[in-house]
Amino acid sequence: MFRAIVFGLVISAALVMPAAAQERARDLAVGVSATGRTGSEGLAPGGGVAVGYRVGRLTPMLEVTGTRRDGHNDWRALAGLRLWVRDGARGGLYVHGGAGTLIRNSEAGAALMAGLGVEWRAPGGVAVRLQGDLTRDRADAVTAGGGRVSAWLVVR
Repeated sequence: MFRAIVFGLVISAALVMPAAAQERARDLAVGVSATGRTGSEGLAPGGGVAVGYRVGRLTPMLEVTGTRRDGHNDWRALAGLRLWVRDGARGGLYVHGGAGTLIRNSEAGAALMAGLGVEWRAPGGVAVRLQGDLTRDRADAVTAGGGRVSAWLVVR
């Protein structure tokens, strides 16, 4: 299923990406987040780092995050794609998705994420991103859905 989503994002990006707009840019982001998960009470604080390499409207990305929840840590490592739906000099709107691993108490399980975000750009290659994500993961033999809101400081 995830392969079909990734394939669909790549084809969509190829269709909406103008041939002359092959912009390339690396970015590094540091963020804070609040995450909720079915079976856990309230929102859990967290943070992470992300890297991406933008080619036109498509950005392959890697994100590593940690969340402190119910007396233990959840670590996620996800790889995915960001598709820029609207893009301008001062900001943009994107959708993204990723798949990877959730690690809790030395056990690993699958993790999925999909969401959308908005980015505001300042002169000098600095930007701020706000994003909301739906999550699904498997930990301790339990599959659960959830959500996350996050704010990221981006440097290009």
